[in-house]
Amino acid sequence: MNYESVHGQDISSFDLTSTHRLPTVSAAQALKDLGTNPQRFISTNLASLDQNLNDVISDDSDAPPRPGGLQKGQVVEIWGPPGSGKTAFGIQLAANILRQGEKVIWVDGFHPISPRRLYDVIVSTHYPSSPSTTTPLIDNQTDNFLHFRAPTLAHLIGLLCKPTSSAIPSNTSLIVIDTLSSLINHAYPRNFETRRSQKGPGPSARRLQVLQFLISTLQKLAATRDLCIVILSQCATRMQFERGATLIPAINAGTWEQGIATRLVLFRDWVIENDIVRDIRFVGVQKLNGKSIPGGISQVFAFNIQAVSKPFIRNHPRLLTCIGGSCRR
Repeated sequence: MNYESVHGQDISSFDLTSTHRLPTVSAAQALKDLGTNPQRFISTNLASLDQNLNDVISDDSDAPPRPGGLQKGQVVEIWGPPGSGKTAFGIQLAANILRQGEKVIWVDGFHPISPRRLYDVIVSTHYPSSPSTTTPLIDNQTDNFLHFRAPTLAHLIGLLCKPTSSAIPSNTSLIVIDTLSSLINHAYPRNFETRRSQKGPGPSARRLQVLQFLISTLQKLAATRDLCIVILSQCATRMQFERGATLIPAINAGTWEQGIATRLVLFRDWVIENDIVRDIRFVGVQKLNGKSIPGGISQVFAFNIQAVSKPFIRNHPRLLTCIGGSCRR
C-alpha cells in the first residue's frame, strides 16, 4: 500500500499526467509589453511630454513610436499657481478619455467648474470634422462624464473612500479631483500649536492622519480599478534662508509625498518673440513613476491654451523642449 492508493494523486506537486504547461514570459518582455500598450496611458496632447512620461521602456530611435502619457493605476498630482492652466490640463485629459469611449469622473472642491465649459471642450472641433467609426458620439461622451461636487473634505472621503457602483461605474479610466488642497486646508488649517490645552492628538497630527488615510485609499482605488487619479492642487509659499520665498505644493507632507507616483508642475513665463512680449505656459516633471527628479525638475515643455474652436492644448509652434532653463529650437 502506497500513499496514492490511500490519499489519491497528489496534484499540489503538479505531478500530473498531462504535459500542458502555461507559456512563460520573461520579465523583460512583460515590462516591454506594459510600456508599449497604448491602453495603459492617457495622452496629454503634448507629444514630447507624453514620450517623457513613458520611462517603462527605453527610447529606441529604430523602434516604432511608443505610446506615452499619464499611466493608469497611479495617483498623479498637478500643481501650480493660479492661472497656470491646471483646470485646462485636467479638462484635456478628460476629453481624451471620453473620446476613447471610457468614463471620466470629475470631483469639484471649493471652486466648482462650469459644466458648460466641460461640454464645450467635449463638443469642440478638437475632434476631427469627419470622425472615425471608433470615435463615440457626442451624446455617448457626455453620458460617460460624471460630475460631482464635494463642498467639504468629508463629502470627498465619503465619495471616494467608500465608493459605490453608481459613484465609480465600470469602464472608468480617469478621476480628476480639483482643488483638493483647499478642502484639506479648510478642514485642517495650518496652525502653530503653542500650547497643548486638550488631550489627544492636536490639529497637525490629525491632519497627517487624514492625509495618510486619504492618499493610501486613493492608491488602492487606482490600483484595484486600474484607473488614473489626477489631483489638481494649488501652491503655497515657503520662506528659505538663502533662496527667499519659494513656491511649493499646497500639500507637502511626507506621507502624502510617498503616495504620489507622478508630479507635474505648471507655471507661466514671458518670452520675447518678434519684439512682442508673450506669456507662455510651461509644464515640468518633478516626479515620475515613484522616482523624484534630481534637482527638483527635469525637462520643461511649453504649451498654450486656445479657444475651443481650435485644439484646446497643443504643442507651441515655436518653443520646443526646455532643459535646465535654456530652450532649444
